[in-house]
Amino acid sequence: MATRQVGARAGAPATLPVGARVQTVRRGPYKAGYTDEDIKNARIMHEQHGWSQRKAADQYNIPRTTFMDYLKGNSLMLLKFEYQMKKNPHTL
Repeated sequence: MATRQVGARAGAPATLPVGARVQTVRRGPYKAGYTDEDIKNARIMHEQHGWSQRKAADQYNIPRTTFMDYLKGNSLMLLKFEYQMKKNPHTL
């Protein structure tokens, strides 16, 4: 039986039979442990109170990369938040 080399990982076989399929797992939506309010609060703590990105994300149970995306502006939720702040800055 012919085999092909695959990436070596701990506990994974070094070779697979030719034609064998490697199953990959797709991740679903991550948003489980945080709300939009958590993201707003974390952003305020980071920008106004000097918390690091890591501390703010960890404190509010937001994945760090997700929080960094919000800070960079790569998020629709961030645009929604900024619109609300311009509309009524005294809501917080």
